[in-house]
Amino acid sequence: MTRPTVSRTCGWFRRCPMPTARWPIRRRAAGSTTIEFALTASVFFLFAFGLLEMARILFVWNAAADGIHRAARQMAVTDFTDAGAVNSVRAAAMLSNGGTMPLGGGINGTYVLIEYLDRNRAVIPTLPPCPVYNVRNCLDDSAGACIRFVRARLCLPGTSCTPVPYQPLFAAVIPDGAITLPTFEATVPAATLGYRPGTASACP
Repeated sequence: MTRPTVSRTCGWFRRCPMPTARWPIRRRAAGSTTIEFALTASVFFLFAFGLLEMARILFVWNAAADGIHRAARQMAVTDFTDAGAVNSVRAAAMLSNGGTMPLGGGINGTYVLIEYLDRNRAVIPTLPPCPVYNVRNCLDDSAGACIRFVRARLCLPGTSCTPVPYQPLFAAVIPDGAITLPTFEATVPAATLGYRPGTASACP
């Protein structure tokens, strides 16, 4: 009679160990790693996009503020009847050069509102026909249609000044309409307004 073979690890009176299921454990570990990576990546990209958006806000804010002040100073010496010159000043103020401000979300020269004010800083409803007439009006009646100040503001295109909403690149970081840009109002005394003494003028 042949004697049965007894294993070294288990026998008649020792319980054999159950086989270990390794693959399910590895799958669970891989799934946990994927979830952790997804959560970490979400936080990282949200933080990175937030930094980019904040940098863009600062750029648009500073560029628009500087451009509005520059437009006011330039329009104080520019002929207000020359539409080409006025549009050039407005476009240069917003760094657009016929297009839009870099990273500005569609802001261009049409967003620069130029207004001419009297001595009480009220908007003059009817402008003089040319800079020469403005000089005459100021000499004859300083309380009439006499341009004393030039004001520039950042507004939506139109006759009224509606504040410009900031358009974010990443709506997940900053929702649309959450931030409104100031008008960056700049008022300077009127200078020559394009008038050059001793030169011929087309205005009678």
